[in-house]
Amino acid sequence: MAPLSGSGARSAGAHRAVWWAGFLGVALTLGLAPAHHASEAQGMSGSGGVVALLDVAAAAAGQSAFGSGFFIGSDGTVLTNAHVVLGFLRDPGRYRLIALWNGEWFSASVTCASALPAYQTLDDTQPVHPRRDIAEVRLGPAPAGQVVQVQGRQWRPHTGPLPAFPALAFAGRDPVAGQQVETLGYTFSVGPPTLMTQPGRVLSLFKASDGTPIVALRYATPAQQGESGAPILDTSGYVVGMQTWKSASKPHDGAGIAQSALKTPCQ
Repeated sequence: MAPLSGSGARSAGAHRAVWWAGFLGVALTLGLAPAHHASEAQGMSGSGGVVALLDVAAAAAGQSAFGSGFFIGSDGTVLTNAHVVLGFLRDPGRYRLIALWNGEWFSASVTCASALPAYQTLDDTQPVHPRRDIAEVRLGPAPAGQVVQVQGRQWRPHTGPLPAFPALAFAGRDPVAGQQVETLGYTFSVGPPTLMTQPGRVLSLFKASDGTPIVALRYATPAQQGESGAPILDTSGYVVGMQTWKSASKPHDGAGIAQSALKTPCQ
């Protein structure tokens, strides 16, 4: 499988990668713990404008996917990848979408999402070509009395009015080759959701076959599953893209969707 690497723009057909979502399987449980257990919940320090998203399968429905997202509105509007919420999109009767932020969990609904290929499944080993892969999600209150436990950590439900969420701002222009960037997303690979900063640089900017502007990236350390939907930030903290894929053969290489394609996700 060809990596997303090299300098200069290359044709979209030359770039193949795997989805960047991850899977929890039986490690995630959604229980009905009494509300007084909420004091045991532990927050995620430094979460800021980034949120963890879980596409939770019912007990008999198979694996549950996870990914990242970031606020673009103080009302709880979040951007992520469409493949992060794929289970909920295709079978809302078997999947439930929730968000973890600031020590609490929220219900979540999909406002709009890119149409993904018919062959795509909840299998992150599936080879795909870069393309539009964007979803807009809206957070809402959680049902009272339900505590979510993810790999040994609990999150209390947010049942009151929603807070003013810290929205991230767009840079206003797409990144350029050689530019230093960093991503800020969650990984579940070593336990509960952990926010990770991943420094890197832009290798190139090219257009996918459907016209979506794609940013090819090289990271200082290997990419982690669960960072799908994480913001790609410039050195001033502005959003220049959203990471989406990792290379199947080069662990330091990946790609994301440039910010010019993110400003109107529902159009």
